Amino acid sequence: MSSIPLKFLVDEPKFDLECIIEEKNANTPQTLFINGVFMVCNEKNKNGRIYQMNEMQTEVQRYTTEMVDTKRALGELNHPSCLTVDGQILTKEGWKYIKDISTDEVVQTLNPNTTEIEFHKIIRKIDEPYKGKMLRFVGLNIDLTVTPNHKIPLIAECGKFSLVEAQKIALNRKYYNNCYIPKVGTGLGEDTSTISLDEHFLTIEEVDYDGHVYCVEVPNNIFYAMENGKSCWTGNSIDINPERASHLVTKLWQEGNLVYGKAKILNTPVGNVVKSLIMEGVQLGVSSRALGKLNPTDAGNLVTNFHLVGIDIVHDPSAKAFVQGVLESKAWIINPDGSITEALETLQSGLKTMPIGNRDEYIRNLVVNFLRNIK
Repeated sequence: MSSIPLKFLVDEPKFDLECIIEEKNANTPQTLFINGVFMVCNEKNKNGRIYQMNEMQTEVQRYTTEMVDTKRALGELNHPSCLTVDGQILTKEGWKYIKDISTDEVVQTLNPNTTEIEFHKIIRKIDEPYKGKMLRFVGLNIDLTVTPNHKIPLIAECGKFSLVEAQKIALNRKYYNNCYIPKVGTGLGEDTSTISLDEHFLTIEEVDYDGHVYCVEVPNNIFYAMENGKSCWTGNSIDINPERASHLVTKLWQEGNLVYGKAKILNTPVGNVVKSLIMEGVQLGVSSRALGKLNPTDAGNLVTNFHLVGIDIVHDPSAKAFVQGVLESKAWIINPDGSITEALETLQSGLKTMPIGNRDEYIRNLVVNFLRNIK
């Protein structure tokens, strides 16, 4: 059976999302959901891609059965997973700063199964503002500064290959002491040195950063990078990291060419960040994370071999798929400005304290105010 090269696809539908707070009773914690259109098919999206109806139906059914029904359909709050402005990448034409490469650049990647060097066109270039802590890996053969969630390719003492977040390595130095970062691959020069993670040979320090960060998504998830004159393999991965999960998709269904979904915001550190952002009125949207093969046509890039990996929450005003407040037969409402009104409770309280006179006008005003709150 021949393998089909798949691309990493990220898309945000241009539809508004509903934001719902559910509370079963006074003793039950509130649960926050987002609800709306998650994906679109048979229509060219802003990235020029067209998802086919039949493949979408099959994939929605598969993802529902394998992930949603088993409560494993986790998603993340999208975040930069990148290098600094000084990061370079080895392309077919030589070293280039990641910030300067084109979106159709061909770069050097590493096949983790064979350690063979493979040249591939990049799937996506990441260029995002970032202010916060970064991690600087410094050793004899490495001087690389990355965001805490950036993936580092590691080879364990037993020879097992894996992609591990930089922050996880920094917090578990002794566990990773016997691992190393591959520096070369088959066909890349005569240098066979590796980069040991042993604390005696490599330091990891936190540094403050305020500027743009850059990265790429590539087949094999591993590319060759250089910073401060020292090069090594580094990477990214489309896999969902449970430690960074912010929500759980609880429903996914298709109506015509639209795929609707409902996701529960989790009581995790990242989930609580999403809740805070929504409560403060920050506009958030959804982004599908998937694999597929792009087939150029006159109408756009037709996606085949579609495979849904997950659905993320993103902050991207250009996507126009924003969270907005509604009431779904519940007592709690999120208003457009992000504030929360206990509308039904207010109505019930008002009905219990009606005045003796002018009751009709009093009730009319209560109902009018209630309806205004839930628009």
